[in-house]
Amino acid sequence: MNQNEGLKSDLARVRGLGSAKSGTGHWVGMHYTSLALVPLGVWFAFSMFICIGTADYAAARAWFQSPINSALMILFILVGAHHAVSGLQVVVEDYIHAPFCKHAKIIGTRFLFAALAVLATLSVLKIFLGL
Repeated sequence: MNQNEGLKSDLARVRGLGSAKSGTGHWVGMHYTSLALVPLGVWFAFSMFICIGTADYAAARAWFQSPINSALMILFILVGAHHAVSGLQVVVEDYIHAPFCKHAKIIGTRFLFAALAVLATLSVLKIFLGL
């Protein structure tokens, strides 16, 4: 018997309830994306409100044609989408209890955010390439 088995109730021992030992990687991933979004979010807010907030279409287009600005925007889109999917997965896992509904919502969320991230990335690339 495991040393922690003595701390569990009889019912918990029979059901085999305990840590799934899979949440740490998800938790660490959420914190890494959070840390990445801090400077990216500051850059995004500064760029949108200060640099191109009052600019005309041509100036905004020229701003997006800068390789650094386009690369940071794509990075912001991808990291933000990954962070959003991870956060929504936690919410669904915590509050949806029917297994089919839970998995369907998680898969649907992933497809939705993947499609949005691809569309946003293609939009930035289209402007960057001048198409």
